[in-house]
Amino acid sequence: DPVDLMHKVEYIFRNPNDQRRTPEEIVRDALYDKSGLVSPGSLADAIARLTVQDPKKYRIATTNFDTCVETALTGYLSSSVEDLACGIRASKPWFANKKPRPHVLHLHGMVTPHSGHVITPLILSESHFRRFGEKVQSKIEKIIRESHVVFVGVSLTDPNLLGPLHNLRKTR
Repeated sequence: DPVDLMHKVEYIFRNPNDQRRTPEEIVRDALYDKSGLVSPGSLADAIARLTVQDPKKYRIATTNFDTCVETALTGYLSSSVEDLACGIRASKPWFANKKPRPHVLHLHGMVTPHSGHVITPLILSESHFRRFGEKVQSKIEKIIRESHVVFVGVSLTDPNLLGPLHNLRKTR
């Protein structure tokens, strides 16, 4: 039932039967099987091929919590992919080196298949959107001004996308 999903997330995280697991563990268990292998589909592959053509020109921003885009990108690169989030390394420029490498900006956070690497904050519920929305919207507006952005998994009802698009409608 897609109605009121953000409120339902609050209930899931506060489930008294699930207090031993963190929100990150709940998301990880929902995204990945026990092997942790991720098989990117043809869309993730196409996005990777587009992005590696000119990493200065194309940026990837996603609301997905998984590593499908990164997995697709590594098939075309000899260097690593850097994962960024709006709350992490926000002051670091997207491309600090002369030879830029692709970055995947996880607008709502990221969880890797195996325990260890989590990019926070995980923005899942209404309270998360209220707490981090301004920072996410500011980052989206900045990257739209700087480059061509490939948005992956973003809903056109996402307030974090609608705000920046509304603000920028007269600048293009």
